[in-house]
Amino acid sequence: YHNGMLHEVAHIYSRYIFYDVTSVNTILVLLKLLHQIVLLKDKIHSYYNILFMVSKRCDLYYSIIYFKDTF
Repeated sequence: YHNGMLHEVAHIYSRYIFYDVTSVNTILVLLKLLHQIVLLKDKIHSYYNILFMVSKRCDLYYSIIYFKDTF
């Protein structure tokens, strides 16, 4: 069940993140994502695992943007 949940979140995540990192909509997108996660009604620690994954993905995304801008 846990893996199924992660798959569902990954699907939601890929649908909403990131069309435009620089836009204000990014905040709304993240809130929408969090709302979807809450709707899955899993245990609290699973939320933290997912948020950690999302934050790591964001870090990677910004690193790639930075790398491209550097060269």
